[in-house]
Order: sequence, then C-alpha cells, then structure tokens
Amino acid sequence: MTNQERIEKINKWQNAGVVHPLTCGVSSCRSILVAKELSNDIVLICPAIGCGYVQTFIPDVVLHADIDSIIASSICLKENKSQ
Repeated sequence: MTNQERIEKINKWQNAGVVHPLTCGVSSCRSILVAKELSNDIVLICPAIGCGYVQTFIPDVVLHADIDSIIASSICLKENKSQ
C-alpha cells in the first residue's frame, strides 16, 4: 500500500462518523488526529494549535477494515430502527 493509499484509508476512517476516530493522546486535548507524510512514513498529528502530539502507530484495523461496508451496515441499522 502506498503512503497516499494509507492516508486515504486513514481519512476515510477519521471521517466515517460510525467508528471512533483516532484522537490526540494528550488528555486535555483529544482532537481528531490528521494523517501526514513525514520522512517517507505516515504519522498522525494533532491539529490543535500548540499541542504538538504526534502518533506514529496506526492500528491495523484502520488500514485494513472495509470502512465502506461498515458505513453501509450502519445506515441499514439506522433505517431499520426508524421503521
């Protein structure tokens, strides 16, 4: 998987709205992390001004989950609940 593909998978996970996004490890912050390429690797960076938190570990589930199926399943569940 290329770095661009990894960033796309991470962004999809972060924006899915049906899974818990990866968040800043600083207990007082908890902002949603942003994927960036740094020195030919992908890291997750906290976008909060002055925070500086960087996470180098990306869980396998984020890179390998079929997030489109998870989103579709969530939509079906919501539709069934409303009926």
